[in-house]
Amino acid sequence: KSFILFLCLLILSQGILVSGYINSVVTTIEKRFELQSTSAGLIVSGYEIGSLIAVSFVSYFGGKSHRPKIIAWGSIVTAIGSFICALPHFMSAQYRWTDNHTSAEPIEDEEVCRDRLENSLYIILIFAEILIGMGATPVLTLGTSYIDDHVSRENSSLYIGMLYATGALAPALGFLLGSVFLNIYVDNTTVNMDLLQISPSDPRWVGCWWGGFLLCGSCILVLALPIFVFPRSLAKPESPEQGNEVLESTAISESNLELSKRERMEQLEEQLRSLPRAVWRLVTNVTFVTISVACAMEVSIVSGFLTFLSKFIELQYEKTASSANILTGVVAVPAAFIGIFGGGFLMKRFNIQPKPAAALTLLCNFISLLLILTLFPVGCGNPSIPGITVPFFSDSSLGTVNLTSTCNVDCGCPFEGYAPVCYQPEQLTYFSPCQAGCTQKSLIPGTKNYTGCSCLTGSAGGSHGQITSGKCSSDCNMLPVFMLLLFIIVLISTTSQVPALMVTIRSVSEEDKPFALGLQIVFLRALGYLPAPIYYGRVIDSTCLLWQTECDSRGLCYVYDNIKYRHYYIGLCAGLKGIGFLFFLTAWF
Repeated sequence: KSFILFLCLLILSQGILVSGYINSVVTTIEKRFELQSTSAGLIVSGYEIGSLIAVSFVSYFGGKSHRPKIIAWGSIVTAIGSFICALPHFMSAQYRWTDNHTSAEPIEDEEVCRDRLENSLYIILIFAEILIGMGATPVLTLGTSYIDDHVSRENSSLYIGMLYATGALAPALGFLLGSVFLNIYVDNTTVNMDLLQISPSDPRWVGCWWGGFLLCGSCILVLALPIFVFPRSLAKPESPEQGNEVLESTAISESNLELSKRERMEQLEEQLRSLPRAVWRLVTNVTFVTISVACAMEVSIVSGFLTFLSKFIELQYEKTASSANILTGVVAVPAAFIGIFGGGFLMKRFNIQPKPAAALTLLCNFISLLLILTLFPVGCGNPSIPGITVPFFSDSSLGTVNLTSTCNVDCGCPFEGYAPVCYQPEQLTYFSPCQAGCTQKSLIPGTKNYTGCSCLTGSAGGSHGQITSGKCSSDCNMLPVFMLLLFIIVLISTTSQVPALMVTIRSVSEEDKPFALGLQIVFLRALGYLPAPIYYGRVIDSTCLLWQTECDSRGLCYVYDNIKYRHYYIGLCAGLKGIGFLFFLTAWF
C-alpha cells in the first residue's frame, strides 16, 4: 500500500507536467522566444520521441530487473528534464516588450539579431522534453506489473484502477497550474512589478512559464526517493484478507525468482526467432491493423488539438492565456475523464462483446464527427486592423498587408513588436500608436492614451483623435456555445476508447496479446502523438497574416486570420475523424 501511495503521487506529478502543464504554456513559450507554431509543436513532440526511444528497452529489460529502482531512476531523469525546461529563461536576457510611438527610437539591427540568436534556446526545451519522455516511461509500464505481481488477484484491478484514475485527473490540474503561473509576469524576480505597464490582458504579456517546471521537477524528485527503498520482490498475498494488510517488505530470494543466465539466453533466442512470425501475424490481421490506424487518427486529434486548444480560445474569443487554460482544464479534460470511465461502465454493465463493441465505437465516432462539423460557424470574425484586415481610411482598398499609408508614411515606424491600440468609436485596432500616426502619449492610472493620431477616420481624426492602449474589445459571444459543444464532442469521442481497446485485445490470439498491445502503443506514438503537434502547428502557421521578419528569418506571428484559423483547425480535426471513421467501419465489418 505504501508503494501504491507513492506511485499514485508520482503519476499525478508527472501527469501534471507532461499531460497538462506543458500544453498550457507552450504558446507562451512560442511568444517569449518568437517561434512559429510548428516549432512549438516540435517541443511537445519531444516527449513522444523520448518515450519511443525508451519504451522497447523498458518493456523488455525492465520486467527482468529491479523495477522500483528503474521507476525511481526514471523519475529522477524526468525531474532533471523538467529543471532543464526552465533553463532557457535563466540563459536569456530580460523579456522586452515594445511600445512603438513616434518618439521611440528603433532598436538597432545588431541588438535584434542577438535576441533572435537567444530565441534558438528553445532547442534546449526539445532536448529536455526528450529526457522527460524517456524518464516517465517506466512509471506506468513497470509500476502496473509490479503491483499486479505483488497483490492478490482480487485487489489487483482495484489498485491498478487507482493508478489510472490518478493519471486521468492530472491534465486538468496541469492546465490549472499553468493558468496560475501565466498570471505572474515572466521576469517577476528581476523587475519592479509596481512600474510594469502591461497586464495579463495585454497581447504582449508573457507569463511565468518556467515556474511550473521548477515546481513539478521538485515534486517528482522528492517523490522518487522513497521508491528506491522498495525491494525487487515482495511476498504476494494469497487471499483478499491478506491483500488488505500492509505488504511485507521481506524480499524473496532472487535465486528462486530468476532463471539462470543460460536459460535466459535460450529464452531470448527463442523470442527473437519467433518475433518475425508474430509481426507477420499482426500485420496481416485486418481487424488489428484497421483498429490501430483508426485509433492513431483519434490520438492525433487529441495530441494536436489539445496542444493548441488554449491558443485557439485565446485568439478566437480574445481571452487571456490564463483564462484559456482554465477553460481547457475544467471543460475538455473532465469530459475525457467522464467519457473513458463511461465507456468502461457500459462495457461491464451490458457485457458488450467484440462485434457490438466495434459498433459502439463506430457510432460514437460518427456522432462526434457530425458535432465537429457544427463548430465551423461557432467563432468570431477578424478584428478590424488597418493595413492588415481592413484598409486605412486614406486608402481605397486593401491589397496586400501593408502597415504604411499616406497618413503615417513620414513617421518612420519600427516593426519589431506588436503594440496594439484601440480607436473605440470605430472599433479599429491599430498595430501600434505609430501606425495610427500618433504624436503624443499621456499616462492615466491603469491605461495609456495617445493623441494627435493622423490615421483615424471621421470627424475625430487629425490632431484631435485619441486612442487607448490595448486591443479593442469584441462583442462576440460564441465562446459558451463552443465550450458546450466541445464538452459533448470530447465526452462522446472518449466513450469509444475502452470499447476500441477491447476490440484490439479480442482480435488477436492469447499468445500475441502482450506483443499486440505493445506494438499498437508504438504505432500510436509514431503515427499519432509524435507528428500531430507538428503538422497542427504547420496548419496554424498557414493562417498567419503578419509575421515578425527580422535578420532574414521568420519569427512569431503577430496577427492571424481568425476565420481561416478556425476553419483549418476544425477542418483538420474533421478530416482525421473522417479517416478514423472509415477504418472503424472496416474493423466492424
